[in-house]
Amino acid sequence: MFEKFKFLGKMSIERVLFSFENEPIVFICKNKSGIRYICINTGYGYEPSWLLARSSKRTIIKMLRDEISVLEAMAESLYDIVFIHETEGEIRCERLPFTSIDEKELPDANEKLQNGNISDYIQQLENEEISKDYVCSRKEKMIINEVFTAPESSIIDYDNYCKSKKMGQIKSFIEYAEG
Repeated sequence: MFEKFKFLGKMSIERVLFSFENEPIVFICKNKSGIRYICINTGYGYEPSWLLARSSKRTIIKMLRDEISVLEAMAESLYDIVFIHETEGEIRCERLPFTSIDEKELPDANEKLQNGNISDYIQQLENEEISKDYVCSRKEKMIINEVFTAPESSIIDYDNYCKSKKMGQIKSFIEYAEG
Protein backbone atom coordinates (compact mmCIF):
# COMPACT_ATOMS: atom_id res chain seq x y z
CA MET A 1 0.00 0.00 0.00
CA PHE A 2 2.76 2.48 0.93
CA GLU A 3 5.58 0.81 -1.02
CA LYS A 4 6.62 4.06 -2.66
CA PHE A 5 7.98 5.32 0.67
CA LYS A 6 11.00 3.14 1.41
CA PHE A 7 11.60 4.56 4.90
CA LEU A 8 8.40 2.82 6.04
CA GLY A 9 9.69 -0.57 4.92
CA LYS A 10 7.55 -3.18 3.18
CA MET A 11 4.29 -2.94 5.07
CA SER A 12 1.15 -4.99 5.14
CA ILE A 13 -2.14 -4.53 6.92
CA GLU A 14 -2.00 -6.60 10.09
CA ARG A 15 -5.54 -5.85 11.25
CA VAL A 16 -8.43 -3.71 10.06
CA LEU A 17 -10.09 -2.19 13.12
CA PHE A 18 -12.80 -0.20 11.37
CA SER A 19 -13.93 -0.18 7.75
CA PHE A 20 -16.68 1.40 5.71
CA GLU A 21 -17.94 -0.12 2.46
CA ASN A 22 -14.99 -2.56 2.51
CA GLU A 23 -12.51 0.32 2.69
CA PRO A 24 -10.14 0.21 5.73
CA ILE A 25 -10.55 3.40 7.75
CA VAL A 26 -8.65 2.58 10.95
CA PHE A 27 -6.10 -0.21 10.70
CA ILE A 28 -2.74 -1.45 11.94
CA CYS A 29 0.13 -1.93 9.51
CA LYS A 30 3.32 -3.78 10.31
CA ASN A 31 6.54 -3.72 8.33
CA LYS A 32 9.07 -6.53 7.93
CA SER A 33 11.10 -5.11 10.83
CA GLY A 34 8.09 -5.59 13.13
CA ILE A 35 7.33 -1.88 13.49
CA ARG A 36 3.64 -1.17 13.80
CA TYR A 37 1.73 1.89 12.67
CA ILE A 38 -1.75 3.03 13.58
CA CYS A 39 -3.17 4.08 10.21
CA ILE A 40 -6.16 6.25 9.50
CA ASN A 41 -7.71 6.79 6.09
CA THR A 42 -8.53 10.50 6.36
CA GLY A 43 -9.54 10.98 2.73
CA TYR A 44 -12.28 8.40 2.36
CA GLY A 45 -14.65 9.60 -0.35
CA TYR A 46 -12.41 12.57 -1.16
CA GLU A 47 -8.77 12.81 -2.20
CA PRO A 48 -6.74 9.86 -0.92
CA SER A 49 -4.88 10.62 2.31
CA TRP A 50 -3.65 8.66 5.31
CA LEU A 51 -2.09 9.37 8.67
CA LEU A 52 0.37 6.81 10.03
CA ALA A 53 1.62 6.92 13.61
CA ARG A 54 4.44 4.59 14.62
CA SER A 55 3.23 2.94 17.78
CA SER A 56 4.15 0.51 20.52
CA LYS A 57 2.18 -2.62 21.29
CA ARG A 58 1.35 -1.15 24.68
CA THR A 59 -0.28 1.92 23.10
CA ILE A 60 -2.15 -0.16 20.53
CA ILE A 61 -3.51 -2.43 23.25
CA LYS A 62 -4.69 0.58 25.30
CA MET A 63 -6.45 1.91 22.20
CA LEU A 64 -8.02 -1.49 21.45
CA ARG A 65 -9.33 -1.70 25.02
CA ASP A 66 -10.81 1.81 24.65
CA GLU A 67 -8.63 3.07 27.50
CA ILE A 68 -7.49 5.87 25.18
CA SER A 69 -8.97 7.33 22.02
CA VAL A 70 -7.53 6.85 18.54
CA LEU A 71 -6.34 10.48 18.67
CA GLU A 72 -4.59 9.93 22.02
CA ALA A 73 -2.90 6.80 20.66
CA MET A 74 -1.53 8.81 17.74
CA ALA A 75 -0.41 11.62 20.04
CA GLU A 76 1.57 9.11 22.15
CA SER A 77 3.86 8.33 19.21
CA LEU A 78 7.45 9.30 19.90
CA TYR A 79 7.95 9.83 16.17
CA ASP A 80 6.64 12.28 13.63
CA ILE A 81 3.31 11.37 12.09
CA VAL A 82 3.51 10.29 8.46
CA PHE A 83 0.97 12.13 6.31
CA ILE A 84 0.48 10.61 2.86
CA HIS A 85 -1.78 12.54 0.53
CA GLU A 86 -2.50 13.23 -3.10
CA THR A 87 -1.68 16.72 -4.31
CA GLU A 88 -2.05 17.75 -7.94
CA GLY A 89 -2.32 14.11 -9.01
CA GLU A 90 0.87 13.06 -7.21
CA ILE A 91 1.09 11.03 -4.01
CA ARG A 92 3.23 12.90 -1.49
CA CYS A 93 4.54 12.07 1.93
CA GLU A 94 5.34 14.39 4.81
CA ARG A 95 6.67 13.70 8.29
CA LEU A 96 5.05 16.09 10.71
CA PRO A 97 5.08 16.61 14.46
CA PHE A 98 1.67 15.63 15.82
CA THR A 99 0.98 19.25 16.82
CA SER A 100 1.44 20.42 13.20
CA ILE A 101 -1.29 18.24 11.69
CA ASP A 102 -4.38 20.08 10.52
CA GLU A 103 -7.27 19.35 12.88
CA LYS A 104 -9.56 18.41 9.98
CA GLU A 105 -7.25 15.44 9.22
CA LEU A 106 -7.36 14.10 12.78
CA PRO A 107 -9.98 11.80 14.30
CA ASP A 108 -12.37 13.28 16.85
CA ALA A 109 -10.82 13.68 20.28
CA ASN A 110 -13.20 11.17 21.92
CA GLU A 111 -13.39 8.68 19.04
CA LYS A 112 -12.82 5.19 20.39
CA LEU A 113 -12.97 1.94 18.49
CA GLN A 114 -15.75 0.26 20.47
CA ASN A 115 -15.05 -2.92 18.53
CA GLY A 116 -15.99 -6.10 20.38
CA ASN A 117 -14.41 -8.34 17.75
CA ILE A 118 -10.77 -7.65 18.56
CA SER A 119 -10.13 -9.68 21.71
CA ASP A 120 -8.21 -12.26 19.64
CA TYR A 121 -5.94 -9.50 18.30
CA ILE A 122 -5.35 -8.12 21.80
CA GLN A 123 -4.41 -11.64 22.94
CA GLN A 124 -2.08 -12.06 19.95
CA LEU A 125 -0.28 -8.80 20.80
CA GLU A 126 0.01 -9.67 24.49
CA ASN A 127 1.49 -13.09 23.73
CA GLU A 128 4.07 -11.91 21.24
CA GLU A 129 7.60 -12.40 22.31
CA ILE A 130 9.96 -9.49 22.73
CA SER A 131 13.72 -9.49 22.94
CA LYS A 132 15.50 -7.78 25.77
CA ASP A 133 19.15 -7.51 26.60
CA TYR A 134 19.81 -7.99 30.28
CA VAL A 135 23.13 -6.65 31.42
CA CYS A 136 24.11 -8.40 34.63
CA SER A 137 27.43 -8.18 36.40
CA ARG A 138 29.13 -10.35 39.01
CA LYS A 139 31.81 -7.73 39.58
CA GLU A 140 32.08 -4.18 38.38
CA LYS A 141 34.78 -5.22 35.90
CA MET A 142 32.85 -8.11 34.39
CA ILE A 143 29.68 -7.54 32.42
CA ILE A 144 27.75 -10.37 30.83
CA ASN A 145 25.21 -9.70 28.13
CA GLU A 146 22.53 -12.20 27.37
CA VAL A 147 19.68 -11.96 24.95
CA PHE A 148 16.61 -13.35 26.60
CA THR A 149 13.21 -13.76 24.99
CA ALA A 150 10.00 -14.00 26.95
CA PRO A 151 6.34 -13.19 26.43
CA GLU A 152 5.71 -9.63 27.56
CA SER A 153 2.81 -10.74 29.74
CA SER A 154 4.89 -13.24 31.73
CA ILE A 155 6.22 -12.25 35.13
CA ILE A 156 9.97 -12.49 35.38
CA ASP A 157 12.06 -11.54 38.37
CA TYR A 158 15.11 -10.19 36.58
CA ASP A 159 17.29 -9.93 39.71
CA ASN A 160 16.64 -13.57 40.64
CA TYR A 161 17.29 -14.62 37.06
CA CYS A 162 20.71 -12.99 37.21
CA LYS A 163 21.43 -14.41 40.67
CA SER A 164 20.55 -17.89 39.42
CA LYS A 165 23.20 -17.43 36.75
CA LYS A 166 25.60 -16.21 39.48
CA MET A 167 25.76 -12.80 37.88
CA GLY A 168 24.73 -10.59 40.78
CA GLN A 169 22.22 -7.78 40.59
CA ILE A 170 20.99 -6.20 37.38
CA LYS A 171 22.83 -2.99 36.67
CA SER A 172 20.63 -2.01 33.73
CA PHE A 173 18.58 -3.44 30.92
CA ILE A 174 17.81 -2.20 27.49
CA GLU A 175 14.60 -3.07 25.74
CA TYR A 176 15.35 -3.68 22.07
CA ALA A 177 11.83 -3.91 20.79
CA GLU A 178 8.75 -2.79 22.59
CA GLY A 179 6.59 -3.85 19.78
